[in-house]
Amino acid sequence: MSVTEKKGQLRREAGWYEITDPDGKTVRGRTYFCVHCGGHFIGAPGTGTLRGFCQNCNGYVCGIQCAACQYYERGLDNQEAGRDWYFKPTVVLVSAAPPASTKVSAGGVLLA
Repeated sequence: MSVTEKKGQLRREAGWYEITDPDGKTVRGRTYFCVHCGGHFIGAPGTGTLRGFCQNCNGYVCGIQCAACQYYERGLDNQEAGRDWYFKPTVVLVSAAPPASTKVSAGGVLLA
């Protein structure tokens, strides 16, 4: 894979396409990988299609339908576990219980 610069952006292609019409004319180009759905898309400037870049996943997004940040690998892990594709676990931080040698007053203040 090579890195090409187009309109001031660095883009890394993920694949190639080749289309031959009925007249025998062949068109070749690059495809790019969507970090949210795993699909490939043709990045043709000037088509009017809204594309994006997810800074959380550090990759290109194929369109508005993939705007919700859900990394492709996490979606696959969710599918394998039988959960919804967009499932995100809720993380709750709980402080540890005070050591047994520490006395606690009725107001919850630690007394040494």
